[in-house]
Amino acid sequence: MTAHTVKLYEEQLQDLSSSIVKMGALAESQLQNAVNALIDKDQEAADETVGRDDRIDEMEKKIEEKVLDLIVLRQPMAIDLRETVSAMKISSDLERIGDLAKNIAKRSRSISVELPDDIKKNIRAVADLVQKTLKLVLDSYIDRDKEKAIKVWSSDEQIDNLVNVTMNSIIKFMS
Repeated sequence: MTAHTVKLYEEQLQDLSSSIVKMGALAESQLQNAVNALIDKDQEAADETVGRDDRIDEMEKKIEEKVLDLIVLRQPMAIDLRETVSAMKISSDLERIGDLAKNIAKRSRSISVELPDDIKKNIRAVADLVQKTLKLVLDSYIDRDKEKAIKVWSSDEQIDNLVNVTMNSIIKFMS
């Protein structure tokens, strides 16, 4: 490849990475708004979260297009191919986070009772841990840091345990 071609390819990879970061920031924001809608009964945050879901969906489509263009036009090998395909997988997961945030926001509209403080505290703790993990995922992707990726993978059980505690407290409250 010529120097010009290599430079253009590197710019395309950087653009793809930048798109993932922007999408991740939006997914983080969506999650935060959804949790605020639920805990604080914030109708405006719920409406904003639901309304911005299309933006995340559109970002995923654009990332998929960029990935496919890179694969078809550049035919990446080895590490470049893994990074390119990883970007598509990450964007799919970020889109799923956006969908879940939208669902939380929608459901928060129909909760008419005031949640007890312990449930609010547990929900906030889960959301905080998920957001920290999401940030670590994005940092791992940006820095290409294997150790951060492993840390994310190992923190999954902690999130699951906290979700179980939260669900048990909600079930107890409902009964």
